[in-house]
Amino acid sequence: NAVLTLAATPFNESKLTIDSTATLYYKNFVRVKVVNETGKPIEGAEIEIKENGKVVYATPHYGGNRPVTDSDGYSPWIAVTYKIYSGSKNASLVNVTISVWNETYKDGFVNNSRKVNMSASQHTEEFESVPEFGTLLVPAVFAGFLVLVMRRSRRKRRYAFLHRKGGDVHD
Repeated sequence: NAVLTLAATPFNESKLTIDSTATLYYKNFVRVKVVNETGKPIEGAEIEIKENGKVVYATPHYGGNRPVTDSDGYSPWIAVTYKIYSGSKNASLVNVTISVWNETYKDGFVNNSRKVNMSASQHTEEFESVPEFGTLLVPAVFAGFLVLVMRRSRRKRRYAFLHRKGGDVHD
């Protein structure tokens, strides 16, 4: 039962031969960048990376002992499995998810706990915090509703609808 791991090493898959008892793990590198809603780096952000549901990288918040983000908001480069060749030249893609957390940002992060495409040999996944309260950009009345266009992040706008009488918020 031979096991081989290649990390960010290009090869010609058409020339690959895998013995029926062998397994080849093909890994690529990812790093995580964590910023607040204005793009300022978040130092000390916690990270968890899973491959097919199994934790392979975890900082203390997630029960591990791996490094948190540095003062520039970056994690170290992390080798993560992209494909597994198990007894065949037909690869299985690995489902990779990354989650982040930070004590200061209670509302979390945009598109957190996301599935990550690991096909590139090196790439950075950026996570942006969701501010606790949005910035009001435009108030308007439409069809009996007060419409508030709130800036929730650098990339996304959130539309909050407040009914005139009830005052309930409907997203």
